[in-house]
Amino acid sequence: MDKKFFIMGTVVLTSVVTAYLVWTRAKKNDDKNKEDDENKDQYQKQMIHSYYLCIQHNGSDETFPYRIHGLWPQKNATAYPRYCSGLAFNTDNFLPLLPKLHQCWHNFEGKDENFWKQEWRKHGTCTGLTEAMYFEKTIECFEKVRDKGKAWVHLQPSLRIPFGLDFEINTEL
Repeated sequence: MDKKFFIMGTVVLTSVVTAYLVWTRAKKNDDKNKEDDENKDQYQKQMIHSYYLCIQHNGSDETFPYRIHGLWPQKNATAYPRYCSGLAFNTDNFLPLLPKLHQCWHNFEGKDENFWKQEWRKHGTCTGLTEAMYFEKTIECFEKVRDKGKAWVHLQPSLRIPFGLDFEINTEL
């Protein structure tokens, strides 16, 4: 009987030690992955030279017939980072912005949220901004372009409007 309890105790102790070792290794990897993501975010942010706000014609003849396509950081005049981290997308993080987003950043081919999710993952995660700040800054940039008017947009070489790191229009980029 004592030998049976000894073996059972050894098995339980071995299981507990193994579980602890697996947990600590997983935690260490999680901490390292988090640190790697933070370092990558900082690196990406340091590599940003400017932003482009891309707008699209919305198919109407309104006073300002454009909508947001996206805002992305630029490494230089022709290259931009993409899919910089696996940060989650959650509209709860920017609920107060939803009415404006639906108004100026809508998707003609499906749910607005799917379009925003794709833009967040592809471009927003490379900005170093939080999700709420990314969408807020995108709306602010769009409003600055809208304030310039349709005639001003027509004078631009493309519908990709350059912005500086301060999120001010910078047509000299």
